[in-house]
Amino acid sequence: TIIDASPLRVVKRVSRAVPAIKRTTVEHYHPMRVATLSNGDVLMIALNPYTIDDLHLYLWDPVTGTTTLKDLSTWNFTPGSLYRSADRSKVLIWGGDTNGLAAMIYDVGSDSFTGPVSLPSTGGIAFRPDGSQFVAVGLQNRLTTFYDSQFNVLGSISLSAQAISGAIYGTDGKRVYVAISYGVPAIAAIDTTNFSILGIVPDSDLGSLMDATIPFAIDETGMMFGGNLD
Repeated sequence: TIIDASPLRVVKRVSRAVPAIKRTTVEHYHPMRVATLSNGDVLMIALNPYTIDDLHLYLWDPVTGTTTLKDLSTWNFTPGSLYRSADRSKVLIWGGDTNGLAAMIYDVGSDSFTGPVSLPSTGGIAFRPDGSQFVAVGLQNRLTTFYDSQFNVLGSISLSAQAISGAIYGTDGKRVYVAISYGVPAIAAIDTTNFSILGIVPDSDLGSLMDATIPFAIDETGMMFGGNLD
């Protein structure tokens, strides 16, 4: 479904934007995650509903209607989630390889991938708006680690949280907010320059003792929007 963001109006619906990989069948892949790119194309993770675990990465040109499979089999990488930079020039792809959880970065300008890099025991991930940094939030007894766009480690910190619901950078990239639980849900604010905890505040949703609010978006004022599993 294509929505014009100015009047918030549906302008077009495209059926079967992702063709079947197995040409001998009528199976079609269902788009599960989408990221609009700076060149007008759309990066999509699509799922085969018949095999369930069959996930692939596609590049779709909405103008010509052509779809290209981005073959990740060389790296034995299976995509799971997409995180796009604010200028749409890079996409952080979180998924898995033969070693477990891993990530790759797709560069739109060069149509190339960096990675994958294994991210063991990662409970959440977030991409800095300018695409220069991302954070892999560690589960209990694991470090929360910051990387640059070439997967060099910039710094790390221990949150010692019992559970993690998600993470999101502020619009200026100076802070990252992590939804965590210490028996009660909370939000931790971390400085993305010196990687120190700036503060921890109670979550506004106390409906669950373990599930913090899942952050969906944040605006320029620092107002965060999210949802809860309850």
